[in-house]
Amino acid sequence: MNNRVSVIILLQVFLGFSLYATELQNQIGVWGGMRFPISSADSNGIGYGINGYYPLNQNLLVGASIGRLPYKSNASGLLSLNNINYSLLPVLVEAKYLIENFYIGGGLGVAFATGEMSGYGASLSAIGGYAYPINESLSLDFGVRMYFIKDAKSEPYINLIPNIGINYYF
Repeated sequence: MNNRVSVIILLQVFLGFSLYATELQNQIGVWGGMRFPISSADSNGIGYGINGYYPLNQNLLVGASIGRLPYKSNASGLLSLNNINYSLLPVLVEAKYLIENFYIGGGLGVAFATGEMSGYGASLSAIGGYAYPINESLSLDFGVRMYFIKDAKSEPYINLIPNIGINYYF
């Protein structure tokens, strides 16, 4: 056995981590967390979503995600009506880079407004976190998502969402 591999295995055992698969697998996950608006007067709330990824190589995954960010707003532009209930649905193509069980990534897509208003705008995401393996098919995901949403009429709309999720590997 290669000395480098022996050292990595020894460190993983020493630190209490388990590595169940040597190859990346397809992944589907769900997440939810507290939503903190950074760029608007909206109040804190929740955010949740689903994502799926396909491995391109040992460290890079590509996929898609859809989220739901419910609101009661006083903002302008796309969010122009006072005290209305609506949701933003960011639909994104994403990429995720893995370093052991840690990951960073981002996405590009569109966000749709639903509820008492309608419209759409460009959407960007930044993601990062740690996937704690439970077994060969499941991991707990502790992460942070940041959404940047902009339409033609409003100021940029930015949300930070610390979240927890679960990933299924197949």
